[in-house]
Amino acid sequence: MQTKPTGPEPVVCLDALFDIWRALEIRVLCDGHGQVARYTEIPQKIRGAMGHALRAGASDQAVAGQQCPFQPPCTYDLFHNARASVTGGLEMPKPFVIQTDPAGEDLLVTLRLFGEACDRAHEFGAGLVAGLRAGLEAGGGRRLRPRVLAMEQVALPVPVRRPMNTPVVLNFLTPVMQSRAKKPIFDPVSLLTGLGNRITGMARWHGVVLELDAAELKADAARIGGLAQHEGQDDHWHRGGRFSAAKVPRKQTGRCGWLRYPAPGDLIGRLLQLGVQTHIGAKCAAGPGRYMLGLEADPG
Repeated sequence: MQTKPTGPEPVVCLDALFDIWRALEIRVLCDGHGQVARYTEIPQKIRGAMGHALRAGASDQAVAGQQCPFQPPCTYDLFHNARASVTGGLEMPKPFVIQTDPAGEDLLVTLRLFGEACDRAHEFGAGLVAGLRAGLEAGGGRRLRPRVLAMEQVALPVPVRRPMNTPVVLNFLTPVMQSRAKKPIFDPVSLLTGLGNRITGMARWHGVVLELDAAELKADAARIGGLAQHEGQDDHWHRGGRFSAAKVPRKQTGRCGWLRYPAPGDLIGRLLQLGVQTHIGAKCAAGPGRYMLGLEADPG
């Protein structure tokens, strides 16, 4: 396990964060159930099941939302409890995202870990398998009980730092969500400043403080966000209903489709490159905001 800094966390620039960036995937293949990968609430169900399994090995304090006294702290503490705030008093983002994909008729569940969480891959993997085996709520007292066929851990390469001097397109693979306080619901400008906050938080999981020029980020986001083009539609992110005992699903609105920004330049370009791994927007840990990043050819 990595040794944590004994003094203040070092301050690094965005390029230096790429040099220490760590991401690891735990990929679990389940027999059948490939059709449920398209339901947006499934990653949230998996998250809940995994959390329940990790809770079994947690300290009483961590379960109560307090600082864990275990040395090292239990994995449930890292998975569930809030850490120190970052920019503007925002809570640090969770150091993971969950993805679901069909693999033919089977279901592929991917848990992607970042920074410090990579050191807990064994515990996270065991919790994920145990949670899937215990089953996922499917409504009407039913439970989906995927049978785990295989599990592997794969270290991801650091995203390639490419020049971003031509337009870029974000193709959303899951709905992108933003804070309910944002009006309109889909705001290409605040989406970029929010990504800056998210990457700043992820840097803390790598044991460093990311130094971003907030004024430069805000100005660049306003410049390219004001010229952004979007094509898509609202997508309701259900919590309950089809896959829980709730009679009425609670709906949160996200946006699907694609989003095109003019040439973002180095600062926002670097953030978008890391964002492919971390997702973008709100509630990313449970799957929203997953995108592919395309770089358009220079028409000249």
